[in-house]
Amino acid sequence: MSRDIIKEMNRTSLVAVYLLPLLGMNMVTFGLNNYRDCLVTTDGEFILVKVGDLTYGEEPYHNRNYATSLTYNGEHYMVFFLSPKWRHTFEKFCQGKYSEFTERAKQTIIQNTDLMWQQETNRKGVITTDARLMAMYKNPELKALLEAQLDEELGDGELMNPPRSEVFLDATFNLVIRQYAGPSI
Repeated sequence: MSRDIIKEMNRTSLVAVYLLPLLGMNMVTFGLNNYRDCLVTTDGEFILVKVGDLTYGEEPYHNRNYATSLTYNGEHYMVFFLSPKWRHTFEKFCQGKYSEFTERAKQTIIQNTDLMWQQETNRKGVITTDARLMAMYKNPELKALLEAQLDEELGDGELMNPPRSEVFLDATFNLVIRQYAGPSI
C-alpha cells in the first residue's frame, strides 16, 4: 500500500464508499468522468450524487431508489432515497463506527462497490483490498500500516475518521428536493 495511505483513504466521499453501494450503485454507475461527488441529507433520507451531465447514462434512472434529478446553484444532482432498512448503517456511518455496520451491510457494500476487495494482483500470491473496506473489519495489517505512518498507537478505535461535515446536507435541503420533484416524493 502507498506510504500516503491516509490521503488516499480520504480522497473520495465516504458517502460514495459506504452508503451509495447500499443502493446497488457505485461511482462508476454514473460514469468515471461524469461522477463528481456524493452527499447525504443529515436525516439520511436522501443520497445526492453530483454529476457533470444528467443525461450521461440510463442505469441510475432505473434504480428502484431513484427519486429525481435537479440542477441547484449550477450543479447537477441525481437524488436517491436511502431505504429505512439501512437506518442502523446510516447512524453508524454518521458516528464513524464503520466496524459496527451489520455483516449484511458490509457484504452489500463489498458486493456493489467499485473498490478492490481481495483481488489478485499480477504479483504471484499477492491479494489486494482497498483500505476503506479493510477499515470496516478493523484489519490488523491496515492498523499496523496506519500506526507506522502516524507514528502513534491507534488503540481499539476505528481505522477511518468519521465522515467530514461537508458530506451532509442540512435536512432543509429535503424541501428543495421536494420542490423539484413535486408531490411524488
